[in-house]
Amino acid sequence: MNQKTPQEARAALPNSQIAMLLGLIALIPVLGFQFGVGNQVEQFSIIERMRNADFATGDFYIDSASQFGPRFYYSAMMAALANFVPLHVLIFLLTLLCNSGTAAATYLVARKFLRVDQLAAAAAAALAIANSSFSLSLASNIRFDSFQPASIAIPLCFFGFYFLFSRRRALAALTFSTATLFHPLIGLQTGVIAFGAYFFATIFSPPSGVKLWRELTVQICAGLFFLALVFITWGVPSLASPSEGIPIEEPAEILFKFRAPHHYLPSVFPLSHYLAGLAFCAGVAAVIFKYTMRSRVSRAVIALVAAGLIVLTLCALTLILVEVFDSALWTSGQTFRLLYIVKWVGFFFIGWQAALWMREEGVAGPLFAALIIATPSDAQPFVLVFCLAAKALMSFFSFRGILAVSVISGVVLLSVLLATKFNAYTDLVRAATAFVCLYLVFGSFLNRKLGVAAAATVVFGLIGFAIVNKEAGWVSLKAFRPTFTWNDLDTPDANIARWVRDNTPEGEVWMTPPDFEAFRLLAERAIVVDFTSIPFDGLAMREWKTRMTAVYGVVDGTSFQALAAKRKNYASFTPKQLRAVMVIYGANYAVLYSETSFDGPVIYENDVYKVVKR
Repeated sequence: MNQKTPQEARAALPNSQIAMLLGLIALIPVLGFQFGVGNQVEQFSIIERMRNADFATGDFYIDSASQFGPRFYYSAMMAALANFVPLHVLIFLLTLLCNSGTAAATYLVARKFLRVDQLAAAAAAALAIANSSFSLSLASNIRFDSFQPASIAIPLCFFGFYFLFSRRRALAALTFSTATLFHPLIGLQTGVIAFGAYFFATIFSPPSGVKLWRELTVQICAGLFFLALVFITWGVPSLASPSEGIPIEEPAEILFKFRAPHHYLPSVFPLSHYLAGLAFCAGVAAVIFKYTMRSRVSRAVIALVAAGLIVLTLCALTLILVEVFDSALWTSGQTFRLLYIVKWVGFFFIGWQAALWMREEGVAGPLFAALIIATPSDAQPFVLVFCLAAKALMSFFSFRGILAVSVISGVVLLSVLLATKFNAYTDLVRAATAFVCLYLVFGSFLNRKLGVAAAATVVFGLIGFAIVNKEAGWVSLKAFRPTFTWNDLDTPDANIARWVRDNTPEGEVWMTPPDFEAFRLLAERAIVVDFTSIPFDGLAMREWKTRMTAVYGVVDGTSFQALAAKRKNYASFTPKQLRAVMVIYGANYAVLYSETSFDGPVIYENDVYKVVKR
């Protein structure tokens, strides 16, 4: 078991100040906060329909997606809450709540089950909140800038792990099943992995004072209870109101291969993302080995590592079953999303390593700790490996003087080059801020009260600057240009949508460019179709593909390449083509690109778009 050094004992903080520190860490993503941007928008229109049955009447996507389906419970909860709190305020408050939950769950698991000190646990929490690390599949984040159902499900899953490790199995089952309400895939898969990993860990490291068969039986019952809750909340309603389905190969072609292969198909993930993921696993494996040499390995640690290995095994199977055997059913599981568990497990050990280095004498240790916490995105795993290799090299050969300086300088230079290459400057600001907070609170030159106060000054100072800069425009970096309300969206498409809301008849269906998903919310009008908002019901998904082809034409390529081609098509259509599609879908109005030829009345335009009437 780890023993505190005298320095660590002096640095111990009361729980109230730890809570304040975790709260400050949870506030850091306010830098670069996003409202009305990204995937959250496709949920907002469903929420508005649930609040007001007359919202955007005749909108094909909302009509389908507001029925019972994967988005239902999340949208229903948000709609209920939005009756009391404006939606933009609700998103902000829930973001802070979920960030706090992730930080708290990470800290508690690290302290109680990895038995690390406060600095190591806080460093793990800071990594989980402020550093996205590798981006393999573009969906494996622990925390998302664009608040969405997964933003609630993931911290709930972390608390599910905590309760399971605490042997409060029924509460763990309830927590994981609650996570499925907001994101059925993440909640179900994570719950099954957690129960399976802990079952294995219990066999490997049986509890004392309890018969093994009895402990395993209780765990099996808790797991079955979890599955029963999921069936009650998802299976029963689906059976009670079945919808006509389509062969699974069809949604596989539409969603997995055309709309979002960057999330589903391993063959399209960039090689650099795979390399970053492998570097992360290699670096974490080295730190885990080091941890096992110094610390007593608890059952929870075994379970965490087992959970990570299960996810990696599932990803390896995906490479075979999806790319070789073209299994549509396996593809629908989107297993690479589960790499968020691997990140979370890795952050515990990276935080532990960073704490060791921060307490070393000299420059190398604290500097390397800063690098592995503050270097963001896909650069972080490589920097972790560089720092571990450099420390091992310096220790083995006892480098001193100019040799040590050369090695340290080389690592710093490589870290800077990588951080620049991946262009994740907003993540860099957040992760660096997190490290500064850790250093101020646990650094030896400030007492604990002054340290927390200094960290608060840094966080609130940066947030204050971002709020002022949002209006002043001194700095263009996204970290200092947050969007908190719809009014913060000051773009040509937002301008057009607001004009439409204020100057055109209600109840009309509009045709728009393919990436105008926010038009529904800003204009409060129905649209024919858009690229982002795709229904999950089988027949509706088929209709979405039909509409995409009719409105934007047939294109080569998939995902973002297809979106760019459809923009080009839409801009080049003739007036006759545009009118023909508008007639088919009952659209009397359209938003066109300003360069698009149209021989009918143009009733409004700006530098990029124009509003026309059929």
